[in-house]
Amino acid sequence: MPWGANVERAVAEVVSLGALASVVALATVVDALIELTVTVVDVAIRVRGGWRASSVADEQA
Repeated sequence: MPWGANVERAVAEVVSLGALASVVALATVVDALIELTVTVVDVAIRVRGGWRASSVADEQA
């Protein structure tokens, strides 16, 4: 195999690894955004539930 072909293959492997790293980084960012969304929704549900519980307690008092 000529030297140039080896270089081309090596460059192609590095580029594909770079693409794989980009996909992994994107997946990590998406996962972090999902976790953040779940946390925000969970907090919102707890806060709204707390308000409802306190308003029911006020009505019963």
